[in-house]
Amino acid sequence: MALTSAVLANELLDLILDYTADGSPEGQKALLACACVNHALQSMSRKRIFRAVKVSYESLYDSDVNIVLVDAVGTTGAKFRDLIAASPEIGAYVQELQVDVVSRKDPAAKLKKFAVRSSLVVHRWSTFERRTQQFFIDVISHIQELDLQLFELFPISSFFGRNNLRSLRVPSLVWDPDDTKQTPTSKVVLDFLDVGYGSGSPVDINSCFASPWSPFSISQLRTLRLSNPYFMDFEINELLALCSNTLESLTLEVDIFGHYNIPLPPEFPKLSSLQMLRHLTIKSAIHGYVYEQPSSHSPRSNNDISHIASMLNSLPTKDHHRRAILRVDIIFAVIDVSKFNITFPLLPWTDFIETLNNPQISCYLNHVNIKIHRFETHGRNGLKRLHDIPTPALCDILDRNEGLKGLRQRGILTCSGN
Repeated sequence: MALTSAVLANELLDLILDYTADGSPEGQKALLACACVNHALQSMSRKRIFRAVKVSYESLYDSDVNIVLVDAVGTTGAKFRDLIAASPEIGAYVQELQVDVVSRKDPAAKLKKFAVRSSLVVHRWSTFERRTQQFFIDVISHIQELDLQLFELFPISSFFGRNNLRSLRVPSLVWDPDDTKQTPTSKVVLDFLDVGYGSGSPVDINSCFASPWSPFSISQLRTLRLSNPYFMDFEINELLALCSNTLESLTLEVDIFGHYNIPLPPEFPKLSSLQMLRHLTIKSAIHGYVYEQPSSHSPRSNNDISHIASMLNSLPTKDHHRRAILRVDIIFAVIDVSKFNITFPLLPWTDFIETLNNPQISCYLNHVNIKIHRFETHGRNGLKRLHDIPTPALCDILDRNEGLKGLRQRGILTCSGN
């Protein structure tokens, strides 16, 4: 007797599939398995699989601040659209459609350090379109070390509540006119701050970092780099007072490093409160058109080197028995100086030499190093870096000034050409 296959009536299959389609994940998996058995079950299962469909999209803002639904990793809207395009008959099965709009997933959830830089120029934050701005604001939410060198006039309001942040580098910050200046309940406690690099815009650093409504606290700052000579000395002194108990490394600009010469303010940053200071870097410039003119053979009463000497004179000197702990690096950008080996020793070094010969200052210094970077004007606004002078040759040039030579022989002053 021949065996025959048992065939269930479609009505019975419908009852079985209705029982299976209970809305649970297990029931959905069972329907998908049934759809793979044969064409009959595939058609019957599809009606139940696609009866109620849920898809998801991500929400963004466009440049006009309108909400836009977009496909993203993990969303299903695009997948369902492609499925309908490939199998149009599925669309007839859909009786319920639910669209879930999800917020952008935080791309910085596991990031600790983030940098966006440009080797040439910085760009105003306002010139970037809205979605790009929102991306960077989202990214910084959990960052500990943040370098925003690319952006000038970055909105300071973006840092409220970013309490994970510890290190910040930014050309300039700005308050939005609509910002409500109120004292925040908690502040971002920084231990590293570099502000001003590459920025041509004035920065109100007191409002950004020293005011009661600032999102930042610099009371535990260990490294401070003020990379722009537009900062007024009274502003710098106010910042230094806030971090004097912890600051170990300080970088200051006396001039716009390697670019322009500007009038110096009558005051200077005072360092007397920085008892923890271990490393001081001062950047300045030597311009050929200033020092090689016949009228400039006599020392100027107001010049960058005297300004540097005034800062060194303000170092803490109360403890005469403290060991030499402070390392000072003075970096000169030498611009368009055609006779450097003659001009450099003749610069107005008198105040500088007297300061380093002061026992109260010299006993505090580990050493003072002069570093030279040479440039020449290239094109209308550019500068071209020249070859470095070998250190032995630079030492010979310094020794043409008897005062600098004496400091070198005593081990107080060193120099390097690169």
